[in-house]
Amino acid sequence: MKNYLTLFLISLSLLIISACSSEETEGTESSNEASEYPDYVSILGASDGGTFYLLASGMANLFNNEMSEGQYSSQSTSGTNAIFQTLDAGDGEIGFGQASMAYDAVNGEGHFEDDGLDNMLGMTYMYPNVMHVVVREATDIETPEDLEGKRVGVGEAGGGVEVDSNRLFEALGLDMDTDISAEHVTGAQGSDMLRNNQLDALIMPGGLGASNTLEILSSDDYKLISFSDELVDDLIDLNPAYFPFEIPADTYPNQTEDIDVYAEANWLYARADLSEDFIYEVLTVLYDNQDHMIEVHNSIENMTLENSQNGNRVPLHPGAERFFEENGVETE
Repeated sequence: MKNYLTLFLISLSLLIISACSSEETEGTESSNEASEYPDYVSILGASDGGTFYLLASGMANLFNNEMSEGQYSSQSTSGTNAIFQTLDAGDGEIGFGQASMAYDAVNGEGHFEDDGLDNMLGMTYMYPNVMHVVVREATDIETPEDLEGKRVGVGEAGGGVEVDSNRLFEALGLDMDTDISAEHVTGAQGSDMLRNNQLDALIMPGGLGASNTLEILSSDDYKLISFSDELVDDLIDLNPAYFPFEIPADTYPNQTEDIDVYAEANWLYARADLSEDFIYEVLTVLYDNQDHMIEVHNSIENMTLENSQNGNRVPLHPGAERFFEENGVETE
């Protein structure tokens, strides 16, 4: 009888230990699942006043209110190159960038020839990055070819604007270091220099209606210049991510005619090592609240499921693949 009682007590003890162990395992799994969401999320934009930074700030506010976990903040950088390098280093979670530069980054080409990145994947198309070349009316600049010998703001060193500027002058057959007087400045700095007669022209790629572009063009002392079809074709040969684009008349103050330029896709990117569930929820919240983001900047009217794969040149994050598949979007 004692033997039976002893066996019963041993069996009961094992059952209790097993149950406790199971609860601990479930608790650990729940904890692990929660830890898949970063506690702090940096959304990387470019310089203050530009479209990237405005959208990064708007997203931070949206996600702080709508995401199930985490604290979100925007962070300014010198531009696309810096954004991609910050993502790859694990010092930011989400960031904006131009599609062609993302291709260079993950394939070790262009500015990334000696240091390709392996911790960055695509999330979604956002809007077209439209080339704007703003010039002073008092100059004789009527076409991009007239920029030779002029004082030109070409973007911050190492930023996406500088890359676009280099490509533009290469297509024009000009050397940016010797054939123009190049000033490496932000859009805001360049606008001030235009007003102070320290620049003749300013290269300002960005979303249509960006605040810094609207501000400088609110004066009739400045205007946009058009690009010929031949020059746009030469630019597309240099960068297949470019495509012809027309800035409609009256997009900006004092702009009474259409302006023929070019553009490329701006995308939202994420660190590759972020969890599938986290990126899936980010995209769900973003698309569910498109109207809110349009109030931040009207370029987000372009962010639709139909457009979501426009210009993509790098692999999608698994969380993005899942989101678009569930929403009936074909991905490559």
